Amino acid sequence: MREWYQLFLHEWQIKKAKGLSYPKVWLLPDCALEQVFFGVSPAEYFTYEFYRKGQKKRRAYAAGRKIWRLYDALNPEEYAHFLNNKADFCQKYAAYIHRDTLFCEKTDFEQFQQFLQKHPVFFAKPYHRSGGIGARILECDEDEAPVLFETLQKKHNQVEEIVRQCEELAAFNASSVNTLRFLTFVNENGGVDILPLAGMRFGRTGMVADNVTEHHGIGCNVDARRGLVCTRGMDRDGIFYDIHPDSGKPIVGFAIPEWEKILAALKEIALVEPHLRLVGWDVTVNAAREVVFIEGNRRPDPIAFQCYGAGYWDVFKGLKTRHKEKK
Repeated sequence: MREWYQLFLHEWQIKKAKGLSYPKVWLLPDCALEQVFFGVSPAEYFTYEFYRKGQKKRRAYAAGRKIWRLYDALNPEEYAHFLNNKADFCQKYAAYIHRDTLFCEKTDFEQFQQFLQKHPVFFAKPYHRSGGIGARILECDEDEAPVLFETLQKKHNQVEEIVRQCEELAAFNASSVNTLRFLTFVNENGGVDILPLAGMRFGRTGMVADNVTEHHGIGCNVDARRGLVCTRGMDRDGIFYDIHPDSGKPIVGFAIPEWEKILAALKEIALVEPHLRLVGWDVTVNAAREVVFIEGNRRPDPIAFQCYGAGYWDVFKGLKTRHKEKK
């Protein structure tokens, strides 16, 4: 029900931005049938413009029930907490996050005070939420600390040192960390394949995160062979950008800094927990030119890679076959 409510709050804006008039009488029933028979959400249906496509083109997308089942098959539930729980993620992948973190529920006030002495301005987010929901930057003095600590505990928050990103990324937007999304697959030989699907997100002025839905960020695709942004940026309303609307920086053709370092780090981190075979990693580069992993995603949303008119189920379908072979 929540997705159908969002259809009129959010997806209508996408349709309007693409020059569509009010939906024909068949449109919503068609959307409902896609959801019933294939598990395709209203967000997927309208973002991928299924109303313009026949069955063959629709099934070419990694969408609906089939992609979520694949994620669950490749990333067993017993290991999911390393990605779903931000505190567990930071502990498991400590060598790759390059920042101080503190999970408030599992610490005491003295440790929180020590954290504040080093980081009086810090980043806070609920450990179990995704999409940037609840993320914020806080500043705290000594008198406010006891009340704030109690609040953070009740809201299940993790606090983190703010990542200072490299100059090239900060030039697009300095108020948020601008991140890349990569997918890695632990193959049947125990090696790591970096899938040819990569994306970049740029935050907007004043926003503390770059998430497209929650924080109005701008997403684009990256050529995973050359490390260059290869599409225009697009926001949650389906509006395209050749240049960043706040900084004026060109989006298409932007060269990702420290590209080779990023690829090498991806092949390392994917093997820290090889039972998690298909993971979406959010990555940035800090001011010290280190590759910083912000989080890992057990079920990375494929909309980010497929919102430009092409479906990539063929990429994922190949992984499904290789998974069966290993079994």
